[in-house]
Amino acid sequence: MKKAALFAMITPVLIFSCLLTGSSEGRADSAKTLIRMKSGPKPQIFCDFKILTNQQDDLTGMGYACTGDGAKEFGVDQPTLFSLGQMSKGVVFMRKFGMTIISLSAPEISAREGGIMKIRYLKNAATQSYGEFFADIQKIGKRWIAYTTPDAGRQAFHEMSVTTYFLGVDKIEIE
Repeated sequence: MKKAALFAMITPVLIFSCLLTGSSEGRADSAKTLIRMKSGPKPQIFCDFKILTNQQDDLTGMGYACTGDGAKEFGVDQPTLFSLGQMSKGVVFMRKFGMTIISLSAPEISAREGGIMKIRYLKNAATQSYGEFFADIQKIGKRWIAYTTPDAGRQAFHEMSVTTYFLGVDKIEIE
C-alpha cells in the first residue's frame, strides 16, 4: 500500500480521536454511545451514534462510527462528529446517487437538557417521499437517554433497526 493511500485511511481516525480528546475548556470530552443502529437486509450497516459530553456531562456534540458491507457505498465509513450548532441546522447522515437517504436535525437541542432529534429518511426514491422518526434525547441525572416521543408512547431505547428495501427505508423500529 502506498504511503498516500495509507495516510488517507488513517487521517479521519486521527481527526476523530483528536476531537474526542479536546474541548474548549482544555479538558477531555467523553464519547458515550447513545444509540446502536443496524440496517438491513441490504445494505447491512451497523452504527454507534455517540454523544460527546464535557466534565459536567453537558452535550458538546454528536457523532457516529459505522461498519458493514454498505458503509462505504453510502458514505458512512468514516467516523464523523457534529457540533450542537451543526445539529441545530441539520446534517446529512447518509447519501447515495446525490440523494439524501437519511438526515439528522435537532433545532432546539440544549447542551444541558437535550431535546428532540428528527431522523428524516427516504421512504421511496421513485416518488421522493420521506418519513420521519423522532428521538427525545434527555439528561436524567448524569446519564443521557434516548426516548421515543410521547406521541409514540415515550419509551427509552438504546437500539434501533432500520429495515430497508430497494427503493428506500421501509421502517424504523426501536429494540
